Amino acid sequence: MKFCINSCLIFAAIVNAVTALKCWECVNERSNEACLRNGKLRTCEKTENACQNELRRDPYGVRITKRCKQAQACVLSSDGKFARFNSPTPKCRPISKKCQPIFRPLNGEVLCNNENNDGSVCTLSCDTGYFLDGSRTRECSNGIWSGRPTVCRRITCSPELDQPANGNIICSDRNN
Repeated sequence: MKFCINSCLIFAAIVNAVTALKCWECVNERSNEACLRNGKLRTCEKTENACQNELRRDPYGVRITKRCKQAQACVLSSDGKFARFNSPTPKCRPISKKCQPIFRPLNGEVLCNNENNDGSVCTLSCDTGYFLDGSRTRECSNGIWSGRPTVCRRITCSPELDQPANGNIICSDRNN
């Protein structure tokens, strides 16, 4: 028996990049072929941001369900016996998408309130003698940082001062 997992997820990601997310939908089918034959492509709601492929075994065999999935992960553990669970209700929590880590800019600092987890806000700053080019604060949302990448640039004074007539200029750090 073949199951469509990787190719379905790739298909969903490609469709999502172009338009609203669409997932193949079937409920309690006995095989992947039956799911493809009896199911349909469905446009997901805005709160549903992933496609779910569910494979369950029951006393009568395998059941396949495919559908759009909300941004919640629910866990209900079983001791392996049919219809007997270790906890009375599932425990649900939001599925968080981490962002790539924000690295400390050269000649600067980064301070994040929750590392690179979803909802984290990072504040960037530069050392004395440098100015910030980019976003001062960035927020991780659904695996993507807001704002622009930050670079710390040396503060320079320009144009350089002209040599005064009959005098000298002595600078501690050229035109910085």
